[in-house]
Amino acid sequence: MTDPPAVTDDRDSGLGSANLSDRPASLWASIGQSTARGILPVLAVATVLGAILGAVLMSMTSSSYSATALVSGAPVSFDPSAMSSDTDTTYVKTEVAYINIYQEDIRDEIERRTGAASQPAAASVLPGTTILAFTGSGATPAGAAAVANVSAETYVQLWRTRVTTQLQESINILTKELASNPLNAPQLAAQRADLLTQLDAAKSLSRLIKPATAATAEETSVATTGALLGGLVGALAGLGVLLVVRRRRNIGRGGPRSGVDE
Repeated sequence: MTDPPAVTDDRDSGLGSANLSDRPASLWASIGQSTARGILPVLAVATVLGAILGAVLMSMTSSSYSATALVSGAPVSFDPSAMSSDTDTTYVKTEVAYINIYQEDIRDEIERRTGAASQPAAASVLPGTTILAFTGSGATPAGAAAVANVSAETYVQLWRTRVTTQLQESINILTKELASNPLNAPQLAAQRADLLTQLDAAKSLSRLIKPATAATAEETSVATTGALLGGLVGALAGLGVLLVVRRRRNIGRGGPRSGVDE
């Protein structure tokens, strides 16, 4: 007597095959789900692709250059080759504050002399010195150098007017005091002579240590800006894709349900 043939459970075999066939689909099905598995991969890929495309496009379509002009920012008797003292350091920090006050005047002068509106050059102090660096930006090397030089020269002109006015007022005060022949006349005369020397220096010194040139202009990278903007756009696009996929999936699921209810 032979044993009856083994009976296979179709439900088990069907379930096993269904699990195998559903595994690849489950990865796609996870997209749009309100879980980290469904959201993060899409956002990460969209952000990276957007950043790459943004950096490439920005580098291809935009270019920028920077050039720097150097100006003495210390008192008129200062030697630019020497290290700064505490007094000179305080003085140059004050000059940086004046440069910020002069921004509108410098901007107007740049537009007048170059024929194009542009932001004034960024001013900074070279470490360990009282030398001011005016770094201008432009679409071309010559444009960047022009912005730097006009900014530096305009500052020097405004500095010269301000300093000579202050020195002349002090000299006039001392001159009036000396006219009355005071007891401390020798000291006042010495102070007046020193101020006259400073006034002559303020009127004659160029203050411009090294002008900017197109030859020394450097190309600045705009890829970083493009990458940041592209990454942001990519992330927003990824969110849009997730919302569309999720909406279509919900619509697809809602169709059969309404048919069953009927």
